[in-house]
Amino acid sequence: MKKNSFKIISILGVAVCLCFGVMLSACASSGGGGPLELTDLSGRTVKLEKPASRIAALSASDCEVLCAIGAKDTIIARGTYCDYPADIVTVKDVGSGTLTSTEELLAMKPDIVLMSKTGFTLDQVNAMESAGLKTFVNEANTFDDTYKYIELLAKLTGHEDEGSKVVADMKNSVNDFRDKTKSKEQKTVYFQLCMPEHGYWTAGKNTFMDEMAEILNCKNVFNDVEGWAEVSKEELEARHPDVTIRIDDDESFTRPGPRLIDALDKMCKLVYG
Repeated sequence: MKKNSFKIISILGVAVCLCFGVMLSACASSGGGGPLELTDLSGRTVKLEKPASRIAALSASDCEVLCAIGAKDTIIARGTYCDYPADIVTVKDVGSGTLTSTEELLAMKPDIVLMSKTGFTLDQVNAMESAGLKTFVNEANTFDDTYKYIELLAKLTGHEDEGSKVVADMKNSVNDFRDKTKSKEQKTVYFQLCMPEHGYWTAGKNTFMDEMAEILNCKNVFNDVEGWAEVSKEELEARHPDVTIRIDDDESFTRPGPRLIDALDKMCKLVYG
C-alpha cells in the first residue's frame, strides 16, 4: 500500500512540475505580465506594474510601430497627425503638440503616454508627469535607434516576439539593399524636404535620410550639416547633386518605424531605376 501511495505521489509531483513548466513557458512566450522597468530613448526610466494595455500614442510613428507589432488594440487615444494605418483615425484624437488635451488624457486613464522629442518639449513632458500621467519618449534618429525603440514598445506591451520579428525583417531588408547597390556607381543625392518657395530645407547627418543614402551606396551632398537644416539655393547649385529626392509629404522617410524600408525601396528605384 505504501509503495502504491509513493507511486501516486510521484506521478502527481511530475504532473505538477510539467504543468508549472508549461505555465512558465507560456508566460515567457507572451512577454510575461509582471512589473516592468524600461528606459526610454531620452534616458528616462519608466516603471509599470504590468505590460501596458491602455496607451495614448501621440506621435505618428508610435501608432505605426504599435500596429506593426500587433498591439493596435492597446491604443485608446492618438495624436492629430497619427494617420497610418488608415483606420487608426477612428481612435480618439486628443490633439498634438501644444494643443494636446491633458484633461482628456487624464479622463481616459492611460497606462502610458507615448511622445516624441520632435513633437513635444521637455516642459510638456514634465507637465504631463506632474499631472499624474506616465510618459515614454521616443528620440530615434537612426535605424539602430528605431530598432531599439520597436523592441522597447514590444516589451512595454508584452509583444516581444512580434517586435523581434519586425526588427529582424527590417535588418534583413537593409542588408538586401546594401548587397543590391554596393557594386553600383555611387550617386550624389539631395533631399528636398519641401517646395523651394518654403525654403531649401534638407536632411544632413544624423538623420534617417543620410543613413539611407549610405545604405544605398549614395552620398548625401549635405552630409556635412547637422540634422534638418535650411541651405541656400547657391549652395545647392554649387554641389550639383545627381538626383533630387523629393520628400514633400511622404512620411515613410521621416517616421521611425517599419515603413523606413518602404522609403528605402522608393529611393532605390528613383536613384537606380
